[in-house]
Amino acid sequence: ISFIAVLWDAITDPVIGYMSDHSKSKMGRRRSFMISGALPYGICMFLLFSDIDLSPGIKGIYFIIIAMAFWTCYTVYVIPYFALGGELTDDFEERTSVRAWASVFMYVAVFLASATPPMIVGFSEDKLGLSTSQGWRNVGIIFGVIILVIILICWACTKGKESTDDTVHREEIENAEKKNIFLSYWEILKLKPVKFLGGSVLLWALVCSAASSGPVYMMTNNFNLSAEKQSLFFTLSSVFALMWIPVINFLCKKFDKKHVYCVAMMTAGIALCIFGITGVPNLKWAIMSCFCFTFGNTAFWTLYFSLMYDLNEVDEYVNGERREGATAALLGLCQKLGAALGLQLLGIFLQIGGYGNPQAQSEIVEKTILYANTYLPGVLGILAAVVIIGYPITKSRHSALVNALKCRNEGKSYSEEGFAEVLNKKK
Repeated sequence: ISFIAVLWDAITDPVIGYMSDHSKSKMGRRRSFMISGALPYGICMFLLFSDIDLSPGIKGIYFIIIAMAFWTCYTVYVIPYFALGGELTDDFEERTSVRAWASVFMYVAVFLASATPPMIVGFSEDKLGLSTSQGWRNVGIIFGVIILVIILICWACTKGKESTDDTVHREEIENAEKKNIFLSYWEILKLKPVKFLGGSVLLWALVCSAASSGPVYMMTNNFNLSAEKQSLFFTLSSVFALMWIPVINFLCKKFDKKHVYCVAMMTAGIALCIFGITGVPNLKWAIMSCFCFTFGNTAFWTLYFSLMYDLNEVDEYVNGERREGATAALLGLCQKLGAALGLQLLGIFLQIGGYGNPQAQSEIVEKTILYANTYLPGVLGILAAVVIIGYPITKSRHSALVNALKCRNEGKSYSEEGFAEVLNKKK
């Protein structure tokens, strides 16, 4: 069911991105989609956690439909939401601050979504005398309401902030030649910065997927830890991420965000490889490894979107269009593809090492799990950092590009001096 739903999600991402770019709504290209998906999104969250009295075969079909509907509603909201970040400001540093604040709330939400559902179920059973299935239904109700309320807050607070809220921009969209979806994405793919950022996103998504799932095997098989002690590790992971966000935001004010992004991922990758050499004998060492990894991972989730927003000015200069929705969908597709491949790679890696095979030597299995948590994500993380070195957008080049765009739109003379590298041209 999950596999079918995720495949469907991969299909809907580029479609919604393309549709939001060409929307003519008076509420703006992004906010109109965000609000339209709010109520169905909350309802689908409730239905996903509700046990329906159906025969097993029919129930399977029912939940496939509900899961597909859930991911559709999520996409209708989140792709325009990510795209909106690129329209709120074209300031190079301010985009990083916007994403830093978004990351804070994201990690808080991840923690709440991971920690509170079992508490809600337990409270429903112990205090309210409800069944387990009714407890999970309460999870669906509570999180469905949270989704609806937060989307309404976001929608209300961004009123008038989107660039297409004004009449001039709506007229530009209406008068622009509408290209088909395949041509739109092909034009974006040909942009030099997209190739480097997309490659880096794909590789780090592999890292994130493997490094997020791998610790469960290590703590269960190598350390023999209870679920309660394992939860400490994942709680600290969220805490470390929240600690790193202001550090990363501060560093981006001193250095180009591309360099911070690169150094953070390179540092995390090298650190994981060092832990592969030294070994990770217990939970304390695993926590130290997690601390190093979250530096690179937090930089990725904080800066990847900010770097993505800077692609929109390149697209506008080269192709004459701002397609924040299509860009967000394309990079999101790279991230989801990397996540799926990362889980598959982790599974293959563990299987080759004998995990799950009762005849395999325990020492070899433990070493395989160690390497799956260190060398595997470490080497991939270093590769992700190496790829982003070729990403050509810096603060000075972006500033020169924005000034050239402004002059061109005002009918003034301009040159490509200062940002020719972004366009894959010589100085």
